[in-house]
Amino acid sequence: MLRDGIGIPQNLPEAAIWIRKAAEKDYCEAQYVLGVMLRDGVGGSKNRREAAKWLFRAATRGEWKAIPDLLRMIPFFGPKLQWIGEAAARGAQPLRTPQATIIRRALGLTQEEFAGRYDIPLGTLRDWEQGRNEPDQAARAYLTVIARDPEGVQQALQLQSRPTRNGIKAEREA
Repeated sequence: MLRDGIGIPQNLPEAAIWIRKAAEKDYCEAQYVLGVMLRDGVGGSKNRREAAKWLFRAATRGEWKAIPDLLRMIPFFGPKLQWIGEAAARGAQPLRTPQATIIRRALGLTQEEFAGRYDIPLGTLRDWEQGRNEPDQAARAYLTVIARDPEGVQQALQLQSRPTRNGIKAEREA
């Protein structure tokens, strides 16, 4: 209502504040709208990097109208988003759950790098990406956490040492 001025005077900066609050609560439509507003500088200054972040989050949570907006951002981010255009050209249809492929490619990682970084068996990751298997509920939750905070997950997994069965500390292999 604030954004469109329906029933009350239009107030884009105030609308941006409320839309951001909804986006942070994981409402995918708000994530999409916030991404568009940030991309275009509506209700505040332009911020393409943050716009891409919110559009990506919206797309991975089922707001598929975010994908064309991400496609339009390819010239600003180059190869990091090129895979979106290639998938669209092939007629790829996104699924409703956060996909390992989408997350991995957004992070600019190979399958081997993604599997190693996040302790996912490489064969399992390949099965998910090729559609032979679907991630179970726990794996979907893990992928969601990776999508939201990839650095935090990586830091949590990069423990310098871990206890073994007999209580002796052993160095974690990288």
